Amino acid sequence: MITTVKKSLPLVALWLAMGSGAQLFGAFGTRVDLPGAFGVCHYVATADLDKDGLVDAVATDDSNGVLMWIRQTSPGTFTPTVIDNTLGGQAAEVSIADMNGDCNLDIVVNAGGALTWYQSSGGTSPTFTKVVLSSLSVQGCVNENHTVVDIDGDGDLDIVVSFLSAPPCPGLGGLWLFSNDGVGGFTPSYLGNFGIAGTFGAADFDHDGDIDLAATGFSDAYWIENTGTPTSPAFTTIHYLKTGNFYGVRVKDLDRDCNADILLNTVDDGSGNGELRWFQNNGSALFTESLLASGPDMRFWNNIVVKDFNGDGHLDIVGGGTGGASSGFTLPRSDVIFLQNNGSQVFTKFTIDTLYDSESFAVADLNADCKPDVLAAGFSQNAVSYWFNTFNFGCLCPAGGGYWKKHLCLWPESSLTLGKKTYTQAELVAILSKPPGNDASLQLARELIAAKLSIASGSDPAPIGGTMASGTIPSADSLLCTFSGKLPYNVSTSSSVGGQMTSLKNTLANYNSGALTLNCVPR
Repeated sequence: MITTVKKSLPLVALWLAMGSGAQLFGAFGTRVDLPGAFGVCHYVATADLDKDGLVDAVATDDSNGVLMWIRQTSPGTFTPTVIDNTLGGQAAEVSIADMNGDCNLDIVVNAGGALTWYQSSGGTSPTFTKVVLSSLSVQGCVNENHTVVDIDGDGDLDIVVSFLSAPPCPGLGGLWLFSNDGVGGFTPSYLGNFGIAGTFGAADFDHDGDIDLAATGFSDAYWIENTGTPTSPAFTTIHYLKTGNFYGVRVKDLDRDCNADILLNTVDDGSGNGELRWFQNNGSALFTESLLASGPDMRFWNNIVVKDFNGDGHLDIVGGGTGGASSGFTLPRSDVIFLQNNGSQVFTKFTIDTLYDSESFAVADLNADCKPDVLAAGFSQNAVSYWFNTFNFGCLCPAGGGYWKKHLCLWPESSLTLGKKTYTQAELVAILSKPPGNDASLQLARELIAAKLSIASGSDPAPIGGTMASGTIPSADSLLCTFSGKLPYNVSTSSSVGGQMTSLKNTLANYNSGALTLNCVPR
């Protein structure tokens, strides 16, 4: 069943009876456009780049070849800063992650035909050094999208990206892996001639311990099985999901059964409607297809974000597309739509904003109220925009490691970065399960894992300093960053560093116990 409710901005709160129960629906506020002069704002990502405790945005300008940092300098005040204005055309997807293991957030961009990353200098006023990774003569022209993931199991974030081979780009084209050596050196390797259009994702769909990929071509949707090993990936087998006019996928465990599912956008099914389809994974990479939502207001949908937006414990969806811009505005422009999950993956459709073209959405708590707000790159609005989440729910209580070990399917992330290394869920569970003994690094890591999972799922980070450089979590990560390799580091609690770790561990343990968040909502 798909129910549609359309409201003028802002959405008003209402009760809507569904089945034998009733659910409270809340609101997203009126759109706010952030400052910054864009020609065509294409992609957006969010993070606290300057470690001041406030969420910033980074966006690309497709027409002017600009990479822009829109810095939140005080609550609700944003200042645009151009990082690079020499990208050339096709400035597309942007990602934010620590790419060289120094505990500073860097930027990865597809732009001007090349794959590029920008190394942060760190600190509270970081600068960014541009490093071009790809070559037109070797790989070809970079396609629109990439994904950042540790695909070879060494704890360092790699980049998987697709390329086109066509004049003036004589390279091989196809799908490439840029393997990270952990200090920002990348080695490219050819994965295969897979035709990819739009976003693609990565997950271990078949539970064999290695990372697979999901992607769309212009007429097919499929997942690519990793037939190698967790440390030596090889992509040789394509499993087709559906034929149609697709643009982009999103990988998420929508029904929270610990199996990574695939969400697929259909751009104009031939009848003037767009569709969102869910391919439910049974755990053995056998997928059952369901139609989640459709309609003319979704005709050019090509990007979604998945999050529990209303605090009921179920994963909802926000999405939109670029129909107006891509057709020169001769076709109807897209709506920004909220799909409310009733807990059984039956969705009710709400319109957040009308006639808004966007090819990229992001989720972040912009105003520090524990609620995920929605941001979009306004393709024709020439701005990054946001809509505050005004649903009526509070911050969730933090939870300790025991809770997260028992509720694996509720993890908001399938991996976490601790210090300079990224760990899979299985590795994190092993850390939570291992008796730490006198090893201060393990004692700290156990509490750090629980705190990061709690905050990512709706707990208030303010009592431990949030993402500020002096906060407990950044301080713990910085300390772990001084070590090589993966945990454990065998740091005696009686050593100087062990004493620092123990102090941070104690603060995190108090936080995870709920002692620092007395007015929170129980999980």
